[in-house]
Amino acid sequence: MLVSPACGERARAKIYPVMRKGYKPCSRQHVRLKTPLFVVEDVEAAKRIIRELGEECSTTVEVVEVCCRRIFREAPPRSYVTIGPAAIVSIDVERKPLDYWRSIARSLLDTVPGIRAVYGKVQTRGRHRVPELVHLAGEELSEVIHVEYGIKFLVPLGRVYMNPRLASEHERLSRRVKEAEIVLDMFAGAGGFTLHIAAKGKAKLIVANDINVHATRSLIHSMHLNEGRLATPIVVVNSDARLLPRLLPPIFTRIIMDLPHASQNFLPHAYKLCSPRGCMIHLYRVGREEREVVSDLKLPARLFIREVRRVLDYAPGKYIFRVDIEAGRVGD
Repeated sequence: MLVSPACGERARAKIYPVMRKGYKPCSRQHVRLKTPLFVVEDVEAAKRIIRELGEECSTTVEVVEVCCRRIFREAPPRSYVTIGPAAIVSIDVERKPLDYWRSIARSLLDTVPGIRAVYGKVQTRGRHRVPELVHLAGEELSEVIHVEYGIKFLVPLGRVYMNPRLASEHERLSRRVKEAEIVLDMFAGAGGFTLHIAAKGKAKLIVANDINVHATRSLIHSMHLNEGRLATPIVVVNSDARLLPRLLPPIFTRIIMDLPHASQNFLPHAYKLCSPRGCMIHLYRVGREEREVVSDLKLPARLFIREVRRVLDYAPGKYIFRVDIEAGRVGD
């Protein structure tokens, strides 16, 4: 509302009492004119004030625009991640209706820069560890380009396992790989560990396996996207990890087992693939504390635990741990 200076005090006297407590006139100004925005508690009261000022202030020039918009003071939900331009929100449709989650999704679109779509993650299902997604707001995207430390990943949403919160762990572990190592990424998913290690160029060879054909296809596409960055050859295998000892020789000096809920079940198969010269196995597990994630591990005599590290918060009171298991040289 534009008023002359003579009516300005009267307008302020009416507007300030209905402003929402704890808020001041916004420093961000009107999109078309340099006039402040007021956050009000009662929208109907604000409309009434506009009518009254129109009648009382004969010097009122014009009501330029009335924009009634609900302002949320709360931050966007904490339990969301971004994969490229898509935000993934963990939802519980039994606890709150879908309309509630759609309103959260719309607030994310309004507040998080670069987000074009919001999906709700109901659960992670099946042996392929793929998220069950529900479209909540924005564009409907079948696949996105996700970037970690300059490395591009083609991710088909809802068809491939991809945890962007592991980006720091991908980078951290890739820096531990030494010259001329032969690496097996046993459950590669979209290739988080594989592509980071290949970009460093120290390893001699990387074998990236996943049982999900969508994961292996997306990894191959990602290899083409990063062709100029990757300095280590990658062999992509689409197989059940239990069959790998029949397909591959025991040549690996480093094996990554990023399957937190079931990795321990595949440890005997990983052990068969260790090089006689020695091997480091990185086993990822979910648990409440270090003692819990190692208590049920049955290790052959040649294997021993080198380190246990908490990597990531998983759920209230639960964490993802990395258990580093070293296999000594045969004959030592």
